[in-house]
Amino acid sequence: MRVCCLIQAISLLGVATLTPLLSAQHATSWRDPATGLVWTKQDNGFDVTWKQAESYCRTVGPNWRLGTVAEVMTLWDPTANVNGNHIKGEIQITGNDIWTRSPAPYQGQMRFVLFRNRYWGSDYMGSNNGYRALCVSGFNPGLLTPEADRAAMR
Repeated sequence: MRVCCLIQAISLLGVATLTPLLSAQHATSWRDPATGLVWTKQDNGFDVTWKQAESYCRTVGPNWRLGTVAEVMTLWDPTANVNGNHIKGEIQITGNDIWTRSPAPYQGQMRFVLFRNRYWGSDYMGSNNGYRALCVSGFNPGLLTPEADRAAMR
């Protein structure tokens, strides 16, 4: 049913109308060929708490969210250098750290990742000390487990 409706919607929109919609999404996101995940091409641009970061990703679109530590760490590339951050896909990071949706072992804390030196850590969810939101869409089951997070933090 959904495929049928999508094809009907495309027919109604026409190729000329559909192309700008696809181009706009392509200009603001990047698909990682290694994982299949789609990332926003830049973070939110200002310091946020963890809850604000989570809310920001929901405003990007219905299937956007914060990544796990394992998902975010797949973006680490020591050969890349985008404004001092070793991150692939030419993703723009404007702050020091990126919040993740991975909980820390301490109550009220969540994990973050730093791309300048492949560092990860944890902080209180209410802190906004240089933390940004980088949003991901898609599903890679091998990156959604606590074991995957632990492996990424080694």
